[in-house]
Amino acid sequence: MAQQIKIGMIADFPEGEGKVVEFDGEKYAVFKIDGRLFATTNTCPHQGGPLGDGMLSGCQVTCPLHGWVFDVKSGQCQNFETVTIETFPVVANENGEVFLVIE
Repeated sequence: MAQQIKIGMIADFPEGEGKVVEFDGEKYAVFKIDGRLFATTNTCPHQGGPLGDGMLSGCQVTCPLHGWVFDVKSGQCQNFETVTIETFPVVANENGEVFLVIE
């Protein structure tokens, strides 16, 4: 069953940047692109780099350790077509509260 976890307010997430949030010992990277929020695992599958600290360009984040690039909307690695990262829905309510949806 899906669980909605409050991770902050819309204003807590800067446009064009990643932010790391943690819940139950797991870290997630949340990105704000054109006012919309997207979330992925924070861990690059290559060598565990922190994706939330990576450089965001459009909808692509570059792992700060070795340069692997991922689409934050789909999770698709741009370097290797067989590699993906997990993505998670993000929702906001009328009060500006932001929730990460975890299944």
